[in-house]
Amino acid sequence: MMNNQDQLKIISNCPVCDSRNFPSQIKILQERENSHLLYVQCRRCKSRVLVLITAHPNGISSIGLLTDLSSDEVIKFSTQEPINHDDVLEFYEQLYAAKKDFFEVI
Repeated sequence: MMNNQDQLKIISNCPVCDSRNFPSQIKILQERENSHLLYVQCRRCKSRVLVLITAHPNGISSIGLLTDLSSDEVIKFSTQEPINHDDVLEFYEQLYAAKKDFFEVI
């Protein structure tokens, strides 16, 4: 099990502004036996990153993803069903029937 100090060593510099004061905020959104999903915000530029840290027998790996979501939105969307091809087709058909542009709808 990783402690907060180990997590901070893995996430050392901001991927956007390269600040060494990164991060100012770390929230653990999900913990499993060998992995942690973290929500990290930069103190300097306020960019936000989702980080998945996984411990393997041969070491630790991490994957980061820049996001504009809040931590609450990440949790909310993680519990919803994924969008499938039927959802996309239905959305397209509604746009086509309404003769509207995508940006008019959103």
